This record gives sequence, C-alpha cells and structure tokens, in this order.
Amino acid sequence: MKFEIDHNSAESKYMQLHDKIVMMIASGKLSEGDILPSVREMAEILDINFHTVNKAYAMLRDEGYVVMDPRMGTVVELSFSRKESKAEIDRSIKLLVAKAKCRNLSVEELHRMIDSNYSKLSK
Repeated sequence: MKFEIDHNSAESKYMQLHDKIVMMIASGKLSEGDILPSVREMAEILDINFHTVNKAYAMLRDEGYVVMDPRMGTVVELSFSRKESKAEIDRSIKLLVAKAKCRNLSVEELHRMIDSNYSKLSK
C-alpha cells in the first residue's frame, strides 16, 4: 500500500488521507479485512500529526468504511445501509451536477467524466 499526501495542497491533510483510502477501497487496492497502519505509523509514513490521521480514520469509521478495534487496529469493513448510502450519493450528485452546470459542462461531458472515472476504479 502506498499512501501519499500533498503537503502543498489547499485540501486538508485528513481529507486527502480519507479520500485516498476510499479510492483504494473502491479500486480494490484495499479489501475488506485489510488492516491499515496504526495511527502513529501512518502519521510517520506521511510525516503528519497523528491527530490528523486519527481524524481521517474516525471519519472513515463514521461513514462505514472501517472499524476501529483496540486489539486489531483499523480494519477495512464496509457496513453501509443501502437506503442511507443512496441518499448520501444523491446529495453528492446534486452538488456535482450544480458545479458542472455553473462551469458550463454539458450533461454528455459530465456523463463521460463519470463513466471514465467509474471505469478506472473498476480495473
């Protein structure tokens, strides 16, 4: 597993880590049962504060991507409610569509972008 953080990005480090882990799960680079590095180990790997890692891990836990077990560590375990998941994705899509419209992207361009990104994660 390779984790990287862009220390020069305007995006917060905990969100970068969160998003990277979600992408790794979606692409199959991380699977259910995989154990993430401990908070302290991940902080050392990324050269960031352990509180930042803890915040990302807690967010992943709260969203249903991982469980935090004191004995095992942080384990990838997907536990989503289908109804809640659809509602969350719908909210995200509404915002994505609004952003695309504001930037004058056509629905066809948006579809191509979504299809391309979905395909990349499915490989």
